[in-house]
Amino acid sequence: MDNPSTSSFLPAASRSSRSTFLQYPAGGKRDGILHAVHGGLYGKEHFDVLNPHAWTSPKLMPVLSHQGPAAI
Repeated sequence: MDNPSTSSFLPAASRSSRSTFLQYPAGGKRDGILHAVHGGLYGKEHFDVLNPHAWTSPKLMPVLSHQGPAAI
């Protein structure tokens, strides 16, 4: 992702995050909302940046809601 913009703490101590450019713009998707899991890796597949981090899943974590250029 390019620009994490905001984080929210939900009642059960879980977090959500909003960000721009979660993927390369295509098919009307760009910005989005994430369920921020501790240790999860999100965003585009920039493996030179992501590989030094501990992976908790073999894949990047999914986006809950994709938006177009929404600047959430």
